[in-house]
Amino acid sequence: MQGRIEVQSNLDMQIELNAFSGSFELNQLFATSRLSVPSNFAFRECRRGIANSIHYEENGAQTQSFATPAAENCIELNGMKSELVIARRQ
Repeated sequence: MQGRIEVQSNLDMQIELNAFSGSFELNQLFATSRLSVPSNFAFRECRRGIANSIHYEENGAQTQSFATPAAENCIELNGMKSELVIARRQ
């Protein structure tokens, strides 16, 4: 799938991206969501809003950012006081 996906929800979510290229935008308020991406998925992150945070996980453990600033794909977190965990899977 290629294009732009915009998800608007104030619920905690489990999201899995498989074959995707483009922009994934998550809009949420006071929620914590988890986004699972393939190990070879290159993306840049964009964080907008107030007091939002993005964390990274690999093999079940928190890790440093594996976002690629120059990547074409984009994962964006919008909203207020929300958290996104991006987990890389094998």
